[in-house]
Amino acid sequence: MTGAVSGARLGGLAVMAAATILAAGCSSGGSDDGGSGGGTADGTLATAAAGAEGAGGTTASTAAGGTGSAAEPGTPVGSAKGYGIDRDSGADVPVTIDVLALERASNDTVLLRFAVTNTSDTLNLPVGNAMGAGVLDDDVSGVSLVDLSQNLRYLVLVDADRNCLCTETETDAELVPGQRREFEARFPAPPAATTAVDVQINPFGTVHDVPLSGGGDA
Repeated sequence: MTGAVSGARLGGLAVMAAATILAAGCSSGGSDDGGSGGGTADGTLATAAAGAEGAGGTTASTAAGGTGSAAEPGTPVGSAKGYGIDRDSGADVPVTIDVLALERASNDTVLLRFAVTNTSDTLNLPVGNAMGAGVLDDDVSGVSLVDLSQNLRYLVLVDADRNCLCTETETDAELVPGQRREFEARFPAPPAATTAVDVQINPFGTVHDVPLSGGGDA
């Protein structure tokens, strides 16, 4: 399943839950001062759906206000800058992450659309399995939503065959300097009281306080 995520596959959905507790005072996702984004300062987040957690990247992020309203088409509702790793040299590759939409659907799911841009002048950015939950996952199954108000991390949904409801990639896919690519992933919906979450795009970084919009047929 490459490209757009279809809500029609949700009939055979397989969802698992784990229950660990977020310790008081801990932080989420990537840090603005160069820390790892996969864990928390004092504990771990409860996992709310099927998938796997990975390490996040270093970020400096901004998000459009948490009103829950949709942005104009093509306008990011949140952005962050982070880094990937060049496959040949191991050097850092600067990237920009743009969250294009985070929309509630009528089937109690949330659809995330985001873009990754290679902002390097000279280096390619590997994206083949970089955002997968495992090293052999050529998709974006490692992306997650972090809801600090509920102490939960939401992982990408999978169907009955354990395929993620998300964009697949090519094993050796790379973004050349200046290239941008869009991706999608579907998650279980947070409670109605949750109006914004952090979007963790492993391993590139975290976009903080992204507003949830909609409630229709995304």
